[in-house]
Amino acid sequence: MASLRDLGLSEYEEKSYRALLETGPTTAKELSRASDVPMGRIYDVLNGLETQGLVRSQTAGRPKKYVAVEADAALDRLLDEKKRELEQQAEQYEDIVDELSDELDGTEPVDEPFWTAAVGS
Repeated sequence: MASLRDLGLSEYEEKSYRALLETGPTTAKELSRASDVPMGRIYDVLNGLETQGLVRSQTAGRPKKYVAVEADAALDRLLDEKKRELEQQAEQYEDIVDELSDELDGTEPVDEPFWTAAVGS
C-alpha cells in the first residue's frame, strides 16, 4: 500500500497532513489530538510541512491555525522534490564516473600474456 512516507514524509508528518485534510483549519493543539502526534513534536512537524509547501498557516488570529494544501498540489510538490533529488544523484554519479574515467584511463596496461584455460571436462 502506498504511503506519503514513500514520497519522503516522516510518520508524524503523514499523520498530521492526513488529519489536517480531514479536520480542515485547526490549531496545533487540536491537530495533536486528532493525529496522535505528541504535543511536544507537533510544531516541528507543522514547520516541516509548511517548509515543504504542504501546509499553510493563518497568523492573523490567536491561536494560530493550520490548513493542508489540496492533496493534488501536495502530491505534485512531493513528486517534484523526489525528481530533483534523483537528478542531483544522477549528476553526482556522472561526476564520479568522469573522475574515475580520467583516473583509470591514465594507467598503463600491463603488457604480459594472459592465459585462459577451460576448467572441467
